[in-house]
Order: sequence, then structure tokens, then C-alpha cells
Amino acid sequence: MTPKTFKIIQLRAENFKRLKAVTINTNGHIQEIRGANGEGKSSVIDSIWAALGGKKACPEQPIRQGEKQAVIQLDLGDLIVTRTFTPKDSYLSVKNKDGATLADPQKMLDGMIGAVSFDPFEFARKSAKDQAKMLAQVAGLDFAQMNAERKVAYDARTEANREVKRFDMLHKTKEQELEGLDESQFTALITIDDVLAEQKAAQEQHDTLAQMKRENDAIESRITFIRNELQKLSQELAELTPICDGGFAKIVEAEKSLPDLEVIANKLRNVNNHNETVRAFAEANSLLAQYREASKQADEHDVKIMQIDREKQLQIEKAQLPIEGLLFDENGIYLNNIPFDQCCASEQLKISVALAMKLNPTIRVIRINDGSLLDSKSMDTIRELAEAEDFQVWIEIVDESTDGPGVLIQDGSIVE
Repeated sequence: MTPKTFKIIQLRAENFKRLKAVTINTNGHIQEIRGANGEGKSSVIDSIWAALGGKKACPEQPIRQGEKQAVIQLDLGDLIVTRTFTPKDSYLSVKNKDGATLADPQKMLDGMIGAVSFDPFEFARKSAKDQAKMLAQVAGLDFAQMNAERKVAYDARTEANREVKRFDMLHKTKEQELEGLDESQFTALITIDDVLAEQKAAQEQHDTLAQMKRENDAIESRITFIRNELQKLSQELAELTPICDGGFAKIVEAEKSLPDLEVIANKLRNVNNHNETVRAFAEANSLLAQYREASKQADEHDVKIMQIDREKQLQIEKAQLPIEGLLFDENGIYLNNIPFDQCCASEQLKISVALAMKLNPTIRVIRINDGSLLDSKSMDTIRELAEAEDFQVWIEIVDESTDGPGVLIQDGSIVE
């Protein structure tokens, strides 16, 4: 079943703002309100919104100066909306075509009119982000949860990228400090006690070797003596010669594996430097690991953001937007990928009017307060949209001619 819609059949206003008493019977989709500045044109346009929009739409001084009350009545066909202003307050009445007064009239009207004022120029003056929110409303899309998740991912990615930069800088600085050093030589920390123990063991080996040399020297002296006493000590020479030869073999073998005392002494002197280098390599490896982990987290957040943006894009592409080629994100709206504020005036007007119509599907009335800014092409665009969508457009135009279209207002009254 097609929802019921309403347009204004007749507008009657008395003593509202600059108006005295006007009655306008509508004809067609375009209703022009003409006149000079200060004659009451805006009062006619404002009376529609004041009647429908509730107290938030009413001006501070709705009653014409010198009068005691003002009345606005809109005949919407099946409904008669009447708002009466007194010096103390305003009163709303809505009756059906049978004359029965409806309960809670403002709540009913609020459900029928758009969430925003129905002036398309008001949309064009809004910020890009507010325009995007309104377009999301038109499309029936709610990105609050997605935007919240995206913000969490965006903030986390920002923090991860800070960590990436910090660890990358620290790691590169540490690598510069360690340039020219072989990490394989600095794999574990050492203690002075370890080096002292190594020195002691090495010294003992050196002392043992020295003792062996001394003993062998004594044997060699003994051999010399025996040789001098060869004839007398041939038997003794035969016994000692193998011993001496074995001693030489042991000395040669011992010399092969003899630790370098100078190397160990140097190592002892450089224990602290060695350990600092070991720690530096460990820190460099830790920084590199943290850099990689931070980079991984930043990449994961990038993927999350891209997934959210893609899902939003898919929903936007599936949505029934009022104009072909119209897209939006949280930063603004775009026509064929061109930002709204970079579109030409006629395209901005077409978008604004189409959205105003989309936001007011029940009471199919929109107003344009600055109609004098519209050229003939813009007027044709509005007329085409109004006819295509079956809307009534009330336009205020600065024009004092008596033979123009629409209604001419002078001093708060209609000039016949």
C-alpha cells in the first residue's frame, strides 16, 4: 500500500510577521512568492515552516506589530493544520477532512516532515560532514558502529606507526654503534671471575710446562754428563734417552695447545667492553623484533580499516540514493567523485533539492528562500525535479512586476 502524501492546497495567514491577511490557492508544482525586499515574501515562506515545524520553527516575534494574535492555516487536503499565536504562546490544531480534531498534533507532524528544515539551500550551506550525515539518513544507512570501529583501528594504527618509527630509529642508532663488530663474538655475557679462572688455569698450564722444561733441561744436562762419561754410563744413557725423547714429544704437544696468556690478559682487561657489546647486540635484536611486531600491528590495522571502508562503500553502492553518481563518506558527499563544494552551482542545487525531497516524503513541500539567486537553468532543474517527484516548491523571488507568475506581495498583502 502506497503511503499517503500531502501537499498544500491553500495557505492562509493573518498578522504573521509582516503579513496582514493573505490567502494563496496553489496551482502546479512551483509556487513563486514575488515582491520587493521587506514586503512580506519571507513571511509567506516562513509561515509554512512555522505551522508545521513546531515551536523550534517559530520566530521570536511571530505577531505583526500592533496586532494581538496571528493565525496560519494550511489546507493539506485530508488535514487542516492551524497554528495560532498569542503574546504568551502558540497553539496547534490539526483536524481531518471530517472536522475531527486529532490528538498530539505536533508529534504527528514531526513524523510526517523531514528531520531537518525543508530548504535545500540550507543543505548546501552545511559542512561537508553534516551533508554526508544527511545523505546517510536518506540512504537509510547507519555507520555509527563502523565509524567507531574504524576510529579504534585508526587510533591503534597511529600508535603502532609511532612505535614503528621509534623502534626503527632506536634500532638503526644501535646498529650504527655496533658497526664493524662481529655479533658471533658477543653471544653471551662473561664475568671477571670466569676470566680469572681461565687465567689461573692457563697460568697453571704455563707453570707445568715451565716445570717440564726445567726437568727436561736437567735430563739434558745429565745426558751431556753421561755422554762425557759414555763409556762408563752407556747403560744409564740407554735408559734415559727414551725418557728424554718422550719429554720432547710432550713439550711439542703441550706447546700446540698452550693458551696465549696475553690474549687472556687482554680479555680480562676488556670484560666490561665485551659485556656491553653483548648487551648492545641483544638490545638491537630486541628493538628489531619490536619494530617488526609494531609494523605487523600497523599492517593489521590497515587491513581492518580497508575492510571497513570497503563494506561501507558496498552498502553505499547498494543504497537507493536520489541522484545517479552520488556517493559519500564521513568527510562529505561526491557527485561522480567530485566533492560537493567543487560541483557547479546547478549540480549543487540538483543534489540539495533531490535530498530535500527525499527527506520529506510525506509532506511533499519544500521551500527556497533565496530564489533570486537562481538562473533560468536552475529554475528548469527545480521544475523538472518537482514534476518528476510530485513535489510542491515554494520559492521567494525579489520581483516587483505585476505581470509575473505566482503571487505578488506588497505591504503584507497580495496584489491582485
